[in-house]
Amino acid sequence: MEEGTAQRLALKVLSRPQYGAEGLLDPSGTATDWAWVFRWGNTADNHGIVIVVKDLARAWAIRLSRDGADFDAFTKEYSDAFRLAFDPTATPPKPGRRLVASARLLANNGLGFAAGAAAAIGTVGLLRFLWSGVPTWILIVAAVGSALAIGAAHATLEWLTDRRLARSVNEEFARGRYAHLLVPARHMHTQTLATARQDTEVVVGWSIRYDHIRDVLARNQPEDLPFRLALVRILRETSRRE
Repeated sequence: MEEGTAQRLALKVLSRPQYGAEGLLDPSGTATDWAWVFRWGNTADNHGIVIVVKDLARAWAIRLSRDGADFDAFTKEYSDAFRLAFDPTATPPKPGRRLVASARLLANNGLGFAAGAAAAIGTVGLLRFLWSGVPTWILIVAAVGSALAIGAAHATLEWLTDRRLARSVNEEFARGRYAHLLVPARHMHTQTLATARQDTEVVVGWSIRYDHIRDVLARNQPEDLPFRLALVRILRETSRRE
């Protein structure tokens, strides 16, 4: 997140009635790997810091008062938002495990070939059982037809499953819920590339999305949360003494 974007988020939260301090923002912020920190205010009774969390694109203003109400609110809201976005144990998986497993299974071309071969063999065996002396050409046509039908059914089911999976990934991505998206996003990138066999707009889009999800999750491990809250507490206490 660029500093200008962070400033706009900070100004937006400071414009709320309980602060009314959008004109008191110090535009020079300090960046960490996960947040921008700005100072605001002009008096001992009306000053504080703004924490702009990069990967959540959210800002919290913390007035540096003795009661610590803003800090307590930040702790709760940020903890909840962090867990929803990055902790896979905090919410049920979406996309669901069954959908992801189905998509990965159907992507196996060997499965379609084996199913087609089994259908052909089964069709030939059934015809021979029902019709003794069945002509060879009928057996050949029936075997090829059943194999093609199973192949077409497999391809259709694979397309429908991938479409459903892509829709679910896009919905969660738009909501900023990254915790369960790494495997399905990698699958979608692999599948679109295998289908197009070149870097089309769709393939590049999934590549960018997968790389972004991977980088965001690498920056936001569940064990990072306590350290971040401790850091903000230190910033609050340091800024208040100043």
